[in-house]
Amino acid sequence: MKSLVGNRKAASSAFAMLLLIIITFAFGIAYVSFVTSEIQFSWSTYASEMNRLVLKFFTGNATHIVADLQNLGKAVVEITGAYVNGLVAVVNGALQIQL
Repeated sequence: MKSLVGNRKAASSAFAMLLLIIITFAFGIAYVSFVTSEIQFSWSTYASEMNRLVLKFFTGNATHIVADLQNLGKAVVEITGAYVNGLVAVVNGALQIQL
């Protein structure tokens, strides 16, 4: 009876399976590292970008809402639409907010 170690086909299949497992783990580690870095980047970007547009004050009555916004960022912010209580509100003209 031949042993599995002496059989070339069995050894070749075993090495192929071992190589596939190693490649799978390597790609898995690279994927987890990539996803983790993207999540950390999005957290830091979200935190810094949300602090760039500041609501100074707002007032409202039955027909109008007036909001005073301050842009602390370097880019021009253009407001083209608004939602009030989940409904689309009319913006009278495009608004541009600069530093």
